[in-house]
Amino acid sequence: MQNLFRISSTALTGATLATLLVLGACSKFKDLNPVDPPGLGVHPAGWVVPDSATFHGKHIKDSGWNLAACQECHGIDYKGGIADKSCLTCHPGTPEACVVCHGGTDNSTGAPPEDLQGLTDRQERGVGAHTVHMEGNIFTLGVACETCHRVPADFGAPGHIDSSEYAEVTFGGLALADGASPQWDGQTCQNTYCHGSFEDGTASNAPMWTQLDGSQAACGTCHGIPPGGNHPAQTQCSTCHSAVIDANFQIIDKTLHINGVTDVDAAASHPAGWLDPGSPNFHGLFIRNSSWDLEQCQQCHGADYDGGDVGVTCLSCHPQTPEGCVVCHGGVDSQTGAPPEDIDGNETPDAVGVG
Repeated sequence: MQNLFRISSTALTGATLATLLVLGACSKFKDLNPVDPPGLGVHPAGWVVPDSATFHGKHIKDSGWNLAACQECHGIDYKGGIADKSCLTCHPGTPEACVVCHGGTDNSTGAPPEDLQGLTDRQERGVGAHTVHMEGNIFTLGVACETCHRVPADFGAPGHIDSSEYAEVTFGGLALADGASPQWDGQTCQNTYCHGSFEDGTASNAPMWTQLDGSQAACGTCHGIPPGGNHPAQTQCSTCHSAVIDANFQIIDKTLHINGVTDVDAAASHPAGWLDPGSPNFHGLFIRNSSWDLEQCQQCHGADYDGGDVGVTCLSCHPQTPEGCVVCHGGVDSQTGAPPEDIDGNETPDAVGVG
């Protein structure tokens, strides 16, 4: 009987020690959550109920997103640990995934809705126009998160959960294209490439973040039709941008619109015979009939005629410059510009322009 008592005492002591070890390992959580359900629990009632005041998501947020406390009991990989209770039952990938704290409603990028407060209303600043920026619309593909935010490499990366402000707007990528200097004032973005801060665009365009009626994304809000500045006075965009847009102003290829590059179909922007000296559509005749206005050439081919927006140089045929003397006259007997040939193309002495 005495030996039996000794064995039972030893077993009891071992069981008690095991229990104390478990409780000791989870002591930090018990200190934070003194209300235990029946048994060996360390969490209060409602710990896994989203609507509960003691929901674990709220506790983690209030503790500065300290998931290390979870890992003490559930393991570094959250698969159970000493608590033998996996977090992956509800968070299949990892509790550190973007959509655990924000996003996951309209897409799986982590962009709201929902925001960190659990809000999904587009009129909330934490939600706003996130979805249309991520998924795009009839004019453009969606943009990457790093266009407006610094994207952390992982959950614990500096500037993420340790920041005093969440989701700070830090522009990058496409927003900075064409030398844009975007600004966010809490309600609207201004001077972003995406909304008109580019050559001949509407740099003053400042769409409101929570206004989602479609009016701010209408054709002509980011640039005029036609754009201002040095852009040719052509209202039919498809004349020069036929790979981007059709004659009905429908975007054909979203990858070519609002992409940081001016995509121009140079061949489509001129009539057949534009480069043929024997054609009535020869560009030399067109320029002559327009009083030698080379500025209209420069609008597309650049001030130096070396490609400009269209990426097609005039210097292939006019090595010096289209403004060289021998482009319009001379160049046959000498390179002075003196005929032959004259302005009309004559080379024989009986022509007054040659003589």
